[in-house]
Amino acid sequence: MAKDSILGITPAGFHRIVYETFGTPNPEKTVICVHGLTRNRGDFVYLAEALSNDAFVVTVDLVGRGESDRLKDPQYYHYPQYIQDLVALLARLNVKQVDWIGTSMGGLIGMLLASLEKSPIRRLVMNDVGPMIPKEAIERLKTYASVKLSFSTREEAEGVLRKIFAPFGFLPEDRWQNLFQNTLTTEADGRIGLNYDHLAMQENKSEVFANKDDEGNLTFWEYWANVTCPIYLIQGENSDILSSKLVDDMKRSKTGTPLESVMIKNTGHAPSLMLPDQIALIKDWMSKAV
Repeated sequence: MAKDSILGITPAGFHRIVYETFGTPNPEKTVICVHGLTRNRGDFVYLAEALSNDAFVVTVDLVGRGESDRLKDPQYYHYPQYIQDLVALLARLNVKQVDWIGTSMGGLIGMLLASLEKSPIRRLVMNDVGPMIPKEAIERLKTYASVKLSFSTREEAEGVLRKIFAPFGFLPEDRWQNLFQNTLTTEADGRIGLNYDHLAMQENKSEVFANKDDEGNLTFWEYWANVTCPIYLIQGENSDILSSKLVDDMKRSKTGTPLESVMIKNTGHAPSLMLPDQIALIKDWMSKAV
């Protein structure tokens, strides 16, 4: 694996976006992995290592997360900025097509990109997200993501993270330790913080692309309608973001597009993609011809 970075830009200035590569550059088989709202590229290390035997895999920290820069002006934490940064990454990679694996927000960004004319996305894996985000799930995420959490000890921080990420389902202890390593950071005052800018969660404007229905849910159906590449939909059995009803609605609307789905038992939002059986599902689907 190798770490590198590119520059993104907002009206407030440049920012650095860190990405990591696995395997040998392969213009015919390049995979992009994009994390969820508060997460980072570390979530994909096990999946990336497994896929890199047959493909060139790139994992990325979106701006405001992981090792990427925090924005000086938080109003630019929004989907158009993330898309602009990721298109810059695609330009750096100099490939004509990619397979996209996205968890939650990363899957939604992949869907938006795949909906556009001449999209480079050849195949799309959407991990526990669809073209409708329930209002209740948004409110749940805001209860912790938009608040700056700080802990006096690492043990205290780890205990809170085990509760926050319990919906990931069962994780062996080595996976938990990887999650802690990629999530916790020591701040200037010596306290333990989380490795993302909480201001990104306050300013996260997915509604730039979305409509709101009568219940206040965010909807992206017009973009979903324009996705024509093969799709693999991964659902957590107890997810509050991707319900079985929504999966059925997505399937009914895609009778002309290759779409497969799988439910991961005993998980909520979102399946971690860190476990061998989940990784095997993705490898099997991606081994199929387009």
